[in-house]
Amino acid sequence: MEAVDRPGVCLSFSRPDRLVWIESDVEGGMRTTITFVDLNDGRTKVVTHQTNVPAAYLSAEARAGFGTSLDRFEAYVAGLDVRQQQRSEHRPEHPLE
Repeated sequence: MEAVDRPGVCLSFSRPDRLVWIESDVEGGMRTTITFVDLNDGRTKVVTHQTNVPAAYLSAEARAGFGTSLDRFEAYVAGLDVRQQQRSEHRPEHPLE
């Protein structure tokens, strides 16, 4: 699958719970806020809120594309978990101090 680069400017980054950016190349400057909520059971709820969304972005095709992006993100995060687990398995029990 081909990557798509979208220019954007990060407006706010509050680790670990919030990321805000604006895509100025979109008419009106589409603003996206992503909020991460710890569900305290090993899961995280991700809430996406967008303003100034162009009508073309609301079509069924565009929404399907957004869903595909979320699927790709889920696969990426799952890969991070696997790599983290592999690193911890190869870490010595008593590292040198």
